[in-house]
Amino acid sequence: MGMFMASVAFRCEDPAKWEKVKPEIEEMFLGLDGLSCNFECEGPGYAILSPYGDMGMLLAEIAPKVSILIGGYAVMAMCADSDFDVLELYRCGELVERSCVGELYEEIEDLTEPDPDNWMPLLRNPDEREALEQVLFEMDVFAEDNLRMLTRLTGYPIFDDEMMLAAE
Repeated sequence: MGMFMASVAFRCEDPAKWEKVKPEIEEMFLGLDGLSCNFECEGPGYAILSPYGDMGMLLAEIAPKVSILIGGYAVMAMCADSDFDVLELYRCGELVERSCVGELYEEIEDLTEPDPDNWMPLLRNPDEREALEQVLFEMDVFAEDNLRMLTRLTGYPIFDDEMMLAAE
């Protein structure tokens, strides 16, 4: 059995802005069981995580709202059975890309191939484009490993092992 998970990850580098929008973002999932977040860390990367992926549809609704509140990018990611990752990239509430990395199930449609140009503004180091392209186009054995690498390249906690362990 493979890994199932879903997350919304974003960066808010301005501590004053974070303190202002944090309660609004928390309100979006207040009272829902099965989600965890790392909002108490010192940032700048934050995430809301569903360790079994069962809240992925809710997180898909939260991602554009978060990107509006922070005035930047938010990434919604879903890993399905370690076979593929669905990625939704939002900027200021607008869907930039809905794409797939890995072996997509036939039942899922309307996904495109990732466009590295859409992801370049998220990279911590612009010189790592080649590594970004590898993550977006060449899946290793497990799809979650691509999300781990995307986390490392961007600083967005798209797949955070510590959060996964804490949520279980």
